[in-house]
Amino acid sequence: MAEPGVPFPDVPAGVEITGPVGERFEEILTLPALALVADLERRFGPRRGELLARRGEVQAHLSAGANLDFLPHTRDVREGDWQVAPPPPGLLDRRVEITGPTDRKMTINVLNSGAKVWLADFEDANTPCGRTWSPASSTRGTPWTAPSTSPAGTAGATPSPTPWPRSWPGPGAGT
Repeated sequence: MAEPGVPFPDVPAGVEITGPVGERFEEILTLPALALVADLERRFGPRRGELLARRGEVQAHLSAGANLDFLPHTRDVREGDWQVAPPPPGLLDRRVEITGPTDRKMTINVLNSGAKVWLADFEDANTPCGRTWSPASSTRGTPWTAPSTSPAGTAGATPSPTPWPRSWPGPGAGT
């Protein structure tokens, strides 16, 4: 574990890790992983900035009373004769689903909940840092290998885990 204030070892040029570095983070924050994120930011950061600025402009228009509408150039998609593929079998019955973070406590709660689907939230529930998805919390066994047990002690069906990765966050605290 890196000491507070001590730079994380093996970072690509231009990369700075500003958040706390926890136990076993070096297993995720490898040089290739950090190089990938740095490359993505170098390649797409300017465009991401433009899109975030445009998002701000659109929000200002909406806040001033404008209405949402479809983009004109998407008309052929909206009016086309097409359909999406059917959902996988594990997502056909979504009468009971649970949404939450990917930490160990939530995993246990999901397995014991009787939910059919788990929307595993990899963004909002994990901000402002990734402690909940570090190897220290994820390599203690794969929870999907055994059936769950409800609080009443009866075996339940294992819910279908559905990753909810969301988007590359915008600038600001915790991003």
